[in-house]
Amino acid sequence: MTGAAAGPAAAPGRLKSGRKDALTVISWDTATPWCVAAVTRFEAGGALALAEFSGREDLSHSRLLPPLMKSLLHEAGLKAGELDLAAVGRGPGS
Repeated sequence: MTGAAAGPAAAPGRLKSGRKDALTVISWDTATPWCVAAVTRFEAGGALALAEFSGREDLSHSRLLPPLMKSLLHEAGLKAGELDLAAVGRGPGS
């Protein structure tokens, strides 16, 4: 299936978060020496950053991302299973 999300499907009309009116997304981009990442909740009224990070790190992004994702989820008060979507910027990265 092209473009289909992996994992169990949410109930029709509901997101994994259990909310019908919001989308909770974890996102990151490592295409440059800077690493940016965020957990954001999108609702009809707009978007709210629940946790975010932006910095130039000495570690390679592949070593930085796992603990960073854990930290962002903790700061946002969420578990990975409560996310509705993961968005990734495509680029060469490090």
